[in-house]
Amino acid sequence: CGFVDTGFDVPFEENWTSGTLTLNKWTVGSNWSVTGQVGNEAPSVKYEGGKSPAGYSSELTSWHFNSMGYDDCPMGYGSGLSYNIKLSDITFSGTEELIVELLAGNDVFELKRYKNEGSFDWLQEDFDITLKILDNDFQVRFRTEGVNSSDINAWYVDNISVYTYYTDNWYMEIQAVRQGNPENDIRV
Repeated sequence: CGFVDTGFDVPFEENWTSGTLTLNKWTVGSNWSVTGQVGNEAPSVKYEGGKSPAGYSSELTSWHFNSMGYDDCPMGYGSGLSYNIKLSDITFSGTEELIVELLAGNDVFELKRYKNEGSFDWLQEDFDITLKILDNDFQVRFRTEGVNSSDINAWYVDNISVYTYYTDNWYMEIQAVRQGNPENDIRV
């Protein structure tokens, strides 16, 4: 007998209603916490600024997700990542960042980079991650870094969703060439 800890299956949703980072096995760096005061709807996870007057970096990383077994041939199904994000800014310096990354195999894929160029209310972001995860187990990472975290109040992340989709609207490039003598045949 033994215990095997495997990755999460997709679909997966995190809306922080458990009030904890440990239930879904998030790995957290400094200044990350669940806050019941802010969210889309509350609660959400928060990276609190103002605590590091020097250069810093801190990560919020998901547990592993099981491989979806995709190949790189276009098909009518795939996987996506969506989340909500908000910034409460102080100085508009542009030197504080939150980077959203996908870790798959030995690769790190940057999906989006946000800078503190002014506060913004909740944004809904959605990414097709199919060709990045292919046949690998993967993780989602939210990484903050910058020159002086006291330039921001907080980054907030909520409603993280990793999902599969199916569509009849997939496209494949097809080339048709006339051939024969006379050219009345078509080769596809």
